[in-house]
Amino acid sequence: MKLSMSSLDIMICARELKNAIGARVDKVYELGGVFVICMRTSGKGRLDLLIELGRRVHLTGMQYNFPKQPTMYAMLLRKHLEGAQLVGVEQPDFERILELRFRGRGERVLIAELFGTGNLVLCDEGKKIIQPYRSEEWRHRIVKAGEKYKYPPSRADIEKLDTTTLREAVADAPDIVRGLATNLNIGGQLAEEICARAEITKSSTVADLSEPQLKGLLDAAAGLFSQEPAPNIVYDDGGVIDVLPFDFAIYRGMRTKRFSSFNEALDEYFGAVTIKKGIAKQKKKLED
Repeated sequence: MKLSMSSLDIMICARELKNAIGARVDKVYELGGVFVICMRTSGKGRLDLLIELGRRVHLTGMQYNFPKQPTMYAMLLRKHLEGAQLVGVEQPDFERILELRFRGRGERVLIAELFGTGNLVLCDEGKKIIQPYRSEEWRHRIVKAGEKYKYPPSRADIEKLDTTTLREAVADAPDIVRGLATNLNIGGQLAEEICARAEITKSSTVADLSEPQLKGLLDAAAGLFSQEPAPNIVYDDGGVIDVLPFDFAIYRGMRTKRFSSFNEALDEYFGAVTIKKGIAKQKKKLED
């Protein structure tokens, strides 16, 4: 069961969110790392953008019981964003990151990190950090107030590789699916789908693959990234197992539900996952 959005999910979601450009921020709410930015538009009415650190970002139609007294970080976001207009939505370099640019009294960039435990980072127009939700420090980057925001170290981009550079990029992997997933940072699900579309056994080693097979992987990836959206949720007998921007070969023959937008599909799917996890947690408590 998918618990967080993939890079591909974020890419398709970001494309749809560009339709919200022009909306103005009314309020910002937060409860335990789940934020809702309430915006108003002239033609679409109210739009609520949900950001859950490390997991998801999408428009939501669900109602949430937020505390009457806003959290400190929600108050900070209100101070900087209330009345500001959404002017940009970007996903940098296929990362699990979404950048929202707002313009009001000044310009602000709100960066949602959906990898690891996640983070929300408020920056000025030059991406100098005003305040992160949580301050963090690694050898390669520092996420603290006053620092220039830096992305995590980049990896090879499958869309920019040829057969030679693809072979080099995944040469040290035990098999092709893990090479794609880890060395190219596209995740296991997307790596499996690319292998399935290219008709490559996912346990094959890179050394086993011919030039035409490597070309087949690159073509499969290119076809995947350029495919027209057909948002859906995938089910098995236990309920929801995945949400997708379009049909995946790895789920062929399984039951699906279609949606008019990917944001709508994400909203319903993660709502169901949250309920499912809550039931499992309660069951474990009873068993203990």
